[in-house]
Amino acid sequence: QKTEFFSNISHELKTPVSVILGAIQLVEKKYSSTFSSHPDLYKQFRIIRHNCYKMLRLTNNILEISKIEAGYSRLNLENCNIVYLIEEIVQSIIPYAEQKELSIEFDTEEEEIITAVDIDKIERIFLNLLSNAIKYTERGGKVRVYITKKANYFTVSVKDNGPGIPECMQEEIFKRFQQGTSHLTKTNEGSGIGLSLVKTFVELHNGKISLISKEGEGSEFIVEI
Repeated sequence: QKTEFFSNISHELKTPVSVILGAIQLVEKKYSSTFSSHPDLYKQFRIIRHNCYKMLRLTNNILEISKIEAGYSRLNLENCNIVYLIEEIVQSIIPYAEQKELSIEFDTEEEEIITAVDIDKIERIFLNLLSNAIKYTERGGKVRVYITKKANYFTVSVKDNGPGIPECMQEEIFKRFQQGTSHLTKTNEGSGIGLSLVKTFVELHNGKISLISKEGEGSEFIVEI
């Protein structure tokens, strides 16, 4: 009953949010010249857009949890160049990082790694990890994404120089509705389900995710598939 309730209410929330986002895209296209001459207005508009996407991500996460609990979450595998895919994900989040004056560094040992993955779930994995890294890193900080290939698997590291995660919380943050908290962290926004979904999606790919972090010295999430 709980799963059905979450599924139904997520669908009900997703419809109006999608309509709002559609209206936002039309306004941005039609009044781009107005925004260019009124930067303060465009700043407020971007806040609206950003928070709509945030609501959409949350409803999608709740829908995904409902599917997982009902046993309906499956992989839709496609062959792709994982290096190109992750570079595209990194490029898409750069404007968000620039708002916080953060730099994002992308590096790879290989220019091409062809593998079969669920592209949608891979995007969700790394958008979650990158969003967290940006959210918890102070202005002027850096986020580094590094891809390596070993025998029959690849690894992707997402490393930041943020506040780090206390050792006592490092296992808990992968559990649903848990968040890493620290006296160094100024924000505790979020639902606490992002990393739980990341772990589930990685494990659906027969992979694993690990964390290296020390309080005050940043965090590194390593995905191995």
